Amino acid sequence: MRRLLFACAALPAMTLMLGGCRSAGGAPSVALEPGQYARAFDETKDLLASRQFTLERVDARGGIITTRPKATAGLATPWDTEQSSLRQEVEDLMNQQERRVRVVFTRAGDGGESIGDGERAPDLRDAAGPIEARFEVTVLRVSVPGGRIESSVILMSTRTRDPELARRGVGGRDRIAISTDDALASRLAQALRERLAHSRSELSQR
Repeated sequence: MRRLLFACAALPAMTLMLGGCRSAGGAPSVALEPGQYARAFDETKDLLASRQFTLERVDARGGIITTRPKATAGLATPWDTEQSSLRQEVEDLMNQQERRVRVVFTRAGDGGESIGDGERAPDLRDAAGPIEARFEVTVLRVSVPGGRIESSVILMSTRTRDPELARRGVGGRDRIAISTDDALASRLAQALRERLAHSRSELSQR
């Protein structure tokens, strides 16, 4: 409730600061040159960590990186960079939402499916040809059991408590995948392109 009051008071200033939206930056995939996989994999880990995502699975053999869900409060957390538009800022403010990132590296022409989930799958680190990195972002909405949203005055929303569920230890929060965030996926892919281009530039100057 305090978060909502703060954001409503700061909305005009926040709108000016956002300047409309953040650029999506093209496709959510990055074409890697032969021999570039190791560098791209490490840069992807650093990129996600720099955006305060906590890495959950890091599989260089199979070519998969996933993160734990990262919460954001939209306009109430202006330091977050997940949102690509003012609409997303407001949606994340009004709802408890999180984002999970999954990056899949595949050999070019493999149809976009990871080849590293099986024990006998070939090691992607040994691949000699071109590889593609594809970013996927899932938006999760957190639901709290017993929440009752007041449609006319949201600040009057309440929460009920079921004694029977509490006695059995049932409760907590549920995460429901509601959409994909293609704009953020595209921006992350663009950030990886820029990092790789910078790395190539540094190597050429040595």
